[in-house]
Amino acid sequence: MVWTGWVRGPWAIGLTAVVAAATLFSSVAIFAAVNDEIEVLLEPADSDGPDPFFILDGNPDLRLGAAGPLSLTTTISLRTGVQPGLYGGSGSDGYCDPELIAEFLRGDRAKAEAWAGVVGIDVDEIDTYLSELTPLRLRADTLVTNHGFRNGTATPRLSVLQAGTMVLVDKFGVPRVRCKCGNPLAPAEVPENPDDMVFVGEPWEGFEPPRILVVEPAEEPVEYFIIIRIDTGERMARPIGTSGEDDIPVDGEDNLIPTIDVEIPSNVGVDEEPIPLPDTTTGDVPVSYRVDGPCEIIDGYLHLREEGRCVLHAQADAVEPWAAFDETFDILVGQLTQEIIVVPPARLVVGEPSPPLAAIATSLLPISFEASGACDFTRGRIVGNEEGGCSLTLTQEGDHRWQPAAAVTVKIAIQDGSPREPVSISFRAPSQIGLGQPPVPLEVESDPPRDLRLETTEGCEITTDPSGAYQIGGTRIGACQIMAVAIDDDEHQYAVSEIQTVEVLSGVQTIDLSGLPTRVQVGAPPFTLPPESDSGTPVVYQLEGPCEVVGDQLHFPAAGECMLMADVPATGSLAAFSHTAAITVTATIESTTTTRATRSTTTTTTTRRTTTEPSVTSSTRRRTTTTEGKTTTTEPRISGSTTNPKLSTSSPSLTISPPFTISPPFTISPPFTISPTFTISPTLTFPTKSEVVIN
Repeated sequence: MVWTGWVRGPWAIGLTAVVAAATLFSSVAIFAAVNDEIEVLLEPADSDGPDPFFILDGNPDLRLGAAGPLSLTTTISLRTGVQPGLYGGSGSDGYCDPELIAEFLRGDRAKAEAWAGVVGIDVDEIDTYLSELTPLRLRADTLVTNHGFRNGTATPRLSVLQAGTMVLVDKFGVPRVRCKCGNPLAPAEVPENPDDMVFVGEPWEGFEPPRILVVEPAEEPVEYFIIIRIDTGERMARPIGTSGEDDIPVDGEDNLIPTIDVEIPSNVGVDEEPIPLPDTTTGDVPVSYRVDGPCEIIDGYLHLREEGRCVLHAQADAVEPWAAFDETFDILVGQLTQEIIVVPPARLVVGEPSPPLAAIATSLLPISFEASGACDFTRGRIVGNEEGGCSLTLTQEGDHRWQPAAAVTVKIAIQDGSPREPVSISFRAPSQIGLGQPPVPLEVESDPPRDLRLETTEGCEITTDPSGAYQIGGTRIGACQIMAVAIDDDEHQYAVSEIQTVEVLSGVQTIDLSGLPTRVQVGAPPFTLPPESDSGTPVVYQLEGPCEVVGDQLHFPAAGECMLMADVPATGSLAAFSHTAAITVTATIESTTTTRATRSTTTTTTTRRTTTEPSVTSSTRRRTTTTEGKTTTTEPRISGSTTNPKLSTSSPSLTISPPFTISPPFTISPPFTISPTFTISPTLTFPTKSEVVIN
């Protein structure tokens, strides 16, 4: 980034009185300006800044998202660093890695000594110091004392860090490290006369100098921060030294909401293994239990020995900072009912390949088959032996959790005749989906094309989108099985796909590819690929075609069709996510804009033939002039054409060959001069002397 320009004037109005009053009640350091203006550097959240200690690879999402900006009502706002909601965070702020910073400093003694000197610790204390810091995000433009590294020493400067910047915060709530560059930070020293402050750099959108945050250290250290989650907007407690994976929900009064560390099932079989009940909540507060129904608690274990409904009550008192815990668990003890879903063929022809039978039990337990009549059932396939009737009975005996399913009998006609055309089904379902999330498309087709019937067990729902394509949604946490069936007719055989198992989890992950183009030109600016999902899980990218990924940048070096595949594996209770995007990379610029010639001027002095290979961008200028018999030409660049257009002055017309177009975003504004005429023909020519200016 080029650090040029300065901003002052109206934005400094009112600073003096506010800060003068604030200093009576705060510990903010004050220093006097000595006949000079005091520069304050504006540092955008995605910049490295000048003289960084190091540059952290990657391109994290620096948006505040659902957390939004902090509301400041005064010119300079002084806030204690442990004030609830002062900072934001995501479910995984692991990009801001204290161990990575420590590792870098271990490898550079000079920088480590300078860094430790700013913090006020010995070099051998850096690892411990960093491990106690907490990665958070600024929710307001914040004034700090930043320290770069130049000529072997740490160089302090006043900086305003943009809201969204990731920082490491100490247990007193003070930002101590800027994550993007590893620079150590200190509380800001506000000038005695804020009118002397000059803001250097390019202001970002929404920057308001009269709304700057200054963070003061708390009087006592804290064990956690109350933050606003940028992914959900929820208030959460973040324990110090953690990156988001251990965030704790809070109630409306910012009390921590406890849980008990055990999974209580909603259904169990009689005499299953007893369930251990924790003595305390996650806040180390003692828990008391009581039960109603055919269950009892013995030595801290819940025993379920009879069929029926067991209700477990768990309670714990409120102990600051923890809220009271009061939860009820409803447990069905005994066997669940199940059923068998079967889609049989209408008929079989003797001599045709034996198809598998489309059948699944809602318990997902294996099914038994018994055939009679003119068929056999062998290794999961129906075999028609002779013309006649075939009966097939399906049963599922259940287990300790499931009652036996009602037997299902299907009848199939076995006929003589010519073998029908076989049908194959290609079917792919997601391995996981999120409960209550939008339906996920199913990839299913047959060869030859046939009408397909999809069946699922409980827990999933099959629907179609407006185009008629199948999609699947989750209706309860657990697993379901689905299958696709092609019903036979006089010309086509019966066919069934492989049975697919889909796990329904409590949520899904996504990645933001909203800006990914579907059509670009060769050499277009690269697209930054998100390295993580919204839950912080790394994304795995695969490519087909002429595109390339370098670091986190998707490049378009050659023409052709690119296929980008992004996969996020499942993590915890969150389902996996997959996305495929097609990108057409064109060799020529394609036009969606209109240009207009505004006026024409011509000066002729001498005749000189010039041939060039121009190219076009949105910010270049081409001007040809002749002075004292010499011609000077500054060429714009025109990119994307498959052949090189030529420029000459051999005829009284302007031509462009081959034809090309201009794609957005690109405008040609006055003055745009082409003289004496403009035509489209096989060559590009100018008369004796022409001037073309493209702004």
